Amino acid sequence: MPRNFPALPGFYQALFLYFEPLSTISPAFLAWFFPGAAWFHNQLIPTEAPAKVLDARTTMAIWQLGNCITIVLQVQQTYS
Repeated sequence: MPRNFPALPGFYQALFLYFEPLSTISPAFLAWFFPGAAWFHNQLIPTEAPAKVLDARTTMAIWQLGNCITIVLQVQQTYS
């Protein structure tokens, strides 16, 4: 996990070293597992009648968005 970084004391260390990475990865888990791709799609594109079942292309696009978020987090952790 993060090393001791004296430039970020107390609250800022907790915010930027712990909370921010968790908030970065949480959309990936939301899209992959629970509540799933349909919920994530309806949050991004609100309509009067939310889609219950998504076509394969939309589901794949949302899963790829989750993959991209995961890669960004991994790169961020590697170079921090």
